[in-house]
Amino acid sequence: AAHGGLQPRTSSGTAPSSQWWTDEQSVCPLTEFPVMLLPYPPFRLRLRGCKSDTVLIDGGYLVVSALATWRFEVAGKPLTVADIKALDAYMKK
Repeated sequence: AAHGGLQPRTSSGTAPSSQWWTDEQSVCPLTEFPVMLLPYPPFRLRLRGCKSDTVLIDGGYLVVSALATWRFEVAGKPLTVADIKALDAYMKK
């Protein structure tokens, strides 16, 4: 039997979603737009350098906004070189 239509299951028994952010209840702090309604994955911005302390951002909006205003900060946090590199990698996906 062909198994081409089978998808791996998560621990809850459901197929993993390629649009994982559609389950998020947060809003982008830049746009105040619900993350779950973004047509593309949000950018995960680390707030204090640790992986668990992140905020989901509309990455496309962040890039356009930074280039238009030359303000490289989010919610009062200046973007670091590491943040810019991560945002660059995100935009190339």
